Amino acid sequence: MPEGASPSPTSNRGPSFPEGSPLPPGDPSQLLSRADLAFAVTLLVGLLLTLVIYAFFPTIIAVFLISSVVTYALVPLADLLERQGLNRTAGVALAGLAGIGAVTVIVLLMAPTVSEQVQQLPGAISRMGDRVLELWESLTTALPPVVIQTTERIVGGVWQELSGFQGVGGGLLARYAGTAASGVTAVATSLILVPVFTFLMLRGYHQFIGGMLELVPYRWRPRFKQRTGEVDVVLSGFIRGQLTICAILVVLYAVAFSIIGVPLAILIAILGGVGELIPYLGNVLALTLGMLLAFAGGSAMDAVWVAVAYLVIQGIQSAVISPYIMGRRVSLSPVTIIVALAIGGQILGFMGLLFAVPAAALLKVGARSALSSWRLSGFYRKTPG
Repeated sequence: MPEGASPSPTSNRGPSFPEGSPLPPGDPSQLLSRADLAFAVTLLVGLLLTLVIYAFFPTIIAVFLISSVVTYALVPLADLLERQGLNRTAGVALAGLAGIGAVTVIVLLMAPTVSEQVQQLPGAISRMGDRVLELWESLTTALPPVVIQTTERIVGGVWQELSGFQGVGGGLLARYAGTAASGVTAVATSLILVPVFTFLMLRGYHQFIGGMLELVPYRWRPRFKQRTGEVDVVLSGFIRGQLTICAILVVLYAVAFSIIGVPLAILIAILGGVGELIPYLGNVLALTLGMLLAFAGGSAMDAVWVAVAYLVIQGIQSAVISPYIMGRRVSLSPVTIIVALAIGGQILGFMGLLFAVPAAALLKVGARSALSSWRLSGFYRKTPG
């Protein structure tokens, strides 16, 4: 290109550059390849760095991650208020108050019912155990003696292990009693810091993203901006979508189980809906607890109706709710989700279960970027001869 000439327009698949900047020499695809590889490496290093810092400062990283979730949930509202004429600080404060207010109203409305049902929980568990024993006694007249003896041997072994664990558990409680105060302090600190972190992150959200892009070499910046947009779509889609799905499932479970007459229906609905934050956990809680308590408080037919209601709700979620709310923004296969949960739980425990799927989705974006870098590389595109 002659000196001083304007850059020629590029296709949608080619690199884009700020107006007036010279076109880098060489094949534009090589520029994209290097930028994609750099983005993939940056994303991987960021996740590994978060993991390393969590090993030394778990409370701070937990606060940061929880605050990030709340921030992603409130960013659209804060941006909307800013577009309506409020300055950023006022918009962030109002968005935070709206979020806190919504949570407070929900808690106040549900607290009496939940408190009453929690008080009924011990009696419900006792009745559930009695009904299971009655069912087992009725089955002993029909089952072969070998099956009965094997089952009783297994149950006896499990009960013996549990009895031994109680003694070990008492020792562990006595051993680690001194750490309880520090744990309570950490939780209290988290509750105090989450609103502070969220306010600061909401207030400087767009400036932070822009500042991070300023650190990227000038020629890679357009591609990094495109890939960062993909990350934002994945994270915001998962977080806002998952929270919305959890709220809808709580309502659906509560209505269905209340109609059937399941004891502690509201409590089970909350556990099942909120448990959906960890994939498959909510399903297990809703179905298992619903059927057991329905059987304990009513009849076997009530447990069947719970299973039917569960299947209908899952069908609605799979066919309507999830595709409409989540779309394909976090398109991970069930095998990938299970593996991510297993690895996250093994490494970080409960926090790992909460953030395993978003981390896996980010790794998928990074892998897609790395694959794009490979396919655009000169080595891959070089023809024989």
